[in-house]
Amino acid sequence: MERTLELASVARCIVCEQESARLTRGLCPKGYERYRRELNVVAAERRGDFDTALVSAGMLFESRQGKQSAPSEDAFAEFLDRFLTS
Repeated sequence: MERTLELASVARCIVCEQESARLTRGLCPKGYERYRRELNVVAAERRGDFDTALVSAGMLFESRQGKQSAPSEDAFAEFLDRFLTS
């Protein structure tokens, strides 16, 4: 996991280790395309398990889709609150 975070911090794909200006879930565009292709082979009811297994193996970052930061973790929400109450 440490290697995974290190690679992502320098904009490198966590699978192929190539530098990339754009990473999605820690993967370069080519790696993400391969992940999506394999995901489509998995039965719909098992895709969540497949995702979880890849995250556990350090081959994919967790999805942030549908997840929102708690207001206390959101600097913009905190700023807005201070702005509106001043």
